[in-house]
Amino acid sequence: ALHIWIDPFYIFREGTEFAPSELKSRKIDEINIGFAKREHLPLFLHFTDRPALRKKLNERFDNGDICLAAWEDGKIIGFTWADLKEFSFKTYRFPLQENEAYLYDAYTSPEYRGKRIADYLRYQLYLVLAEQGRNTLYSMTMRFNPPALRFKRYLGAPVVDSGILFNVFGLLKFGTSAHPDKLRAPVPRR
Repeated sequence: ALHIWIDPFYIFREGTEFAPSELKSRKIDEINIGFAKREHLPLFLHFTDRPALRKKLNERFDNGDICLAAWEDGKIIGFTWADLKEFSFKTYRFPLQENEAYLYDAYTSPEYRGKRIADYLRYQLYLVLAEQGRNTLYSMTMRFNPPALRFKRYLGAPVVDSGILFNVFGLLKFGTSAHPDKLRAPVPRR
C-alpha cells in the first residue's frame, strides 16, 4: 500500500482586535487563570487523551515558551501555549519579531469542554501578550480539524495564509514554507 499523507492547513491572525465583544467582558468565576511553569509538569500528565511527553514539555519551557493555564481546585483543566521566538510549525517556520507570538496547543480537558473555557483562556493570553507589546499573533490549524476551525472562527481570527504538508512513507516530509511578509500585511476589516 502506498502511504502518502496530504495535510492542508491554514494560518490565522489572532488578537483582541478580532475577538467577539462578548469575550472582552466575559468572566468565568469557577476557574483561575495563571502561568503554568516547569514545576507543574506532573499536572499535564493526567490528560489521558493527550499522552504528554515530559521531554516535549521541558523543551517548550527550555525554549522560553509560555503556557497560560486554566485551574480549578489545584488542577489544570485547560491550557494554551505561545512561542515568542519562532513560528515553529513543521515546514512553515520563521523567526518572530518583538511584537509577534505564535500561539499553539490550545486544549481543554474533556469534562470541561463546551463551557467556552478555551476561548476565555485564549483571550486572556491575548491580554498577557499585549502587555508585553506582542499584538501580532499567529496560529495554525489543520484543514480537517473541525473543532479547531470552529474555535478560530469564534475568536474572529482571519485566515492570512494556507499551505500543505506531505508525508511519504513516514520518511520524506515536506510542504509549504513560510511567508512572513504575507502574514505581516495589514488584515482587511470585515
